[in-house]
Amino acid sequence: MRRQARASLARLFMRRFRYPPLAAERGWEGEVRLRVTLAADGRLDRVQLHASSGYALLDRDALRTMRSIRALPGAGEFLHARLELSFRVRYRLTDEQD
Repeated sequence: MRRQARASLARLFMRRFRYPPLAAERGWEGEVRLRVTLAADGRLDRVQLHASSGYALLDRDALRTMRSIRALPGAGEFLHARLELSFRVRYRLTDEQD
């Protein structure tokens, strides 16, 4: 149940994720840790910053993007109680030069 919820949230997050242009311009990378609470019906009850990336812009973007999800579709079928998950958001720039 926990693994299924985490994987579903990750897919939804990645569909909405856009690297903040200012962070990319400045070469900012980091990892944001969020604590996410799902209600038994799949609604995101709470999204909290658990550990900062070191960049307020990346932290705010991760929180905003996760909060934009609002609910985990189909979660009512496998969630039968409130669930708290830790979720990592990794902001990494890739060098496309060969």
